[in-house]
Amino acid sequence: GEYTEQMAADLQRDVRGMQVDQFIVVASFVNLDSTLQTTNTLGIQLAEYFINDLQSIGLPVADHKLMGVLDVNDRGDFVFSRDMGQLYNTVNIGYVLSGTMFKNSRGLVINARLINYTTNKVVASASKFLPNIVVDDLM
Repeated sequence: GEYTEQMAADLQRDVRGMQVDQFIVVASFVNLDSTLQTTNTLGIQLAEYFINDLQSIGLPVADHKLMGVLDVNDRGDFVFSRDMGQLYNTVNIGYVLSGTMFKNSRGLVINARLINYTTNKVVASASKFLPNIVVDDLM
């Protein structure tokens, strides 16, 4: 959480003076590979932390994983899904925050970027190195 807080502050510095009045959705962080389609628990955790951190610094955040219904059953009460058919798709996405993760012998490099969803323009970016002692506790 401390690392994503620092990165959110870096992103906020980049957008200072800009009017960010459309919603930001946060996607899973992915492994920096040829597909950019692979994530893991840490990549999902990073996205979850950033939802909180962006909200804390006053940026408008929406959750695109919200279902259109409250699913109450014997396993619990659920509002989130990763099934496209169950999603409530009325979020007017202005920006998306996501990024990449790259593992090296010393730890993990996290690169985050806030992208205008209409123009693909990167409006803010941040990078942080997480040493192995931190990464090993998270994975």
